[in-house]
Amino acid sequence: YIILRNYLDKSQIAPLIKGTVLEGYEYIEDDPNMLREKLLEAAANKPREVNDVPGIVAVDHFFNVRGIGTVILGCVINGTIRTHDNLKALPTTKTTQVRSIQRHDTDCNDAAKGDRVGLGLKNITFEELDRGYVLTANTAIKQSDRFTAKLNIVRYWQTPITGNMVIHLGHWMQYVSGKIESVSGDPKNPEIVISVDKEVIFMPNDRAIIFHLDAGKLRVVGTLELNI
Repeated sequence: YIILRNYLDKSQIAPLIKGTVLEGYEYIEDDPNMLREKLLEAAANKPREVNDVPGIVAVDHFFNVRGIGTVILGCVINGTIRTHDNLKALPTTKTTQVRSIQRHDTDCNDAAKGDRVGLGLKNITFEELDRGYVLTANTAIKQSDRFTAKLNIVRYWQTPITGNMVIHLGHWMQYVSGKIESVSGDPKNPEIVISVDKEVIFMPNDRAIIFHLDAGKLRVVGTLELNI
């Protein structure tokens, strides 16, 4: 939704978002009660995707709770997490077991794609975790610190893409710095080789966002398909 504030109307906003994903968003008034009802209705109409695909959880926060132990907060990216699942804590070599699951402060037996969760964990301390870590038993997941792929540049980007350009790559809760090693092909949709300072955890064909923080007002360069 686009919430209109400060006496702005749709005609003033429309030219600024033309050609972007925001163009299709619904305009609503600045009414918290109406927004709450719309969000509750949308959530009620969206079925939960509980399945047998091993879940992937991107870690956002992590801490110790007396009487429970290590707890993480995060989002289920794909698949389903269940109590007693044994999960790898990537990029470490540690394996942890799900002691408990909470969704919106309610104890549950599972968590599915899109759920915001709190997981109580065994066999790992909160000091061994970090923001951006991934918990999963999915064997298809990959890790790499170097990628070769087409860069899909956003239409408003004007800065030339060059070798040795310092970039940042964002994927799930991971945000890592790196640089472009080489550029070839169409300048509007070049093939690039990038290296990052630490391994990125991903599923094949995932898309990451590429940032260039020294570019001025527009810092989002575009997206990159992640494959090894």
